[in-house]
Amino acid sequence: MMPKVPVPREIVCGSHTYKVVLSHKATAELTDEGDFGEVNHRTMEVRINLSRPDTQKTEALLHEALHIAERVFASGENMSERQTRLLSEGLSQIIKGWGIEFNWDEVEC
Repeated sequence: MMPKVPVPREIVCGSHTYKVVLSHKATAELTDEGDFGEVNHRTMEVRINLSRPDTQKTEALLHEALHIAERVFASGENMSERQTRLLSEGLSQIIKGWGIEFNWDEVEC
């Protein structure tokens, strides 16, 4: 069994800090929209749909982190949503291969 690390509550990229919002309200809204997660650059928040399996929550967190990094560092060279999804899936597999898993069981809303 792999040791699990706490789910990050913030994502720092460049000089920006985004809050990771893990709530029942966010989950209900994301479920209604059919989304696993979303990032709001205006409010600097990342919301994750907690009703999804752990692997999808991890991929969604990485996916949204990639959107943040793209906004901070890419200066207009936007990746497509498909490219972002493929990269986040690949990163999910890499960190799992390294024995890193997030402990979604300890998330309190």
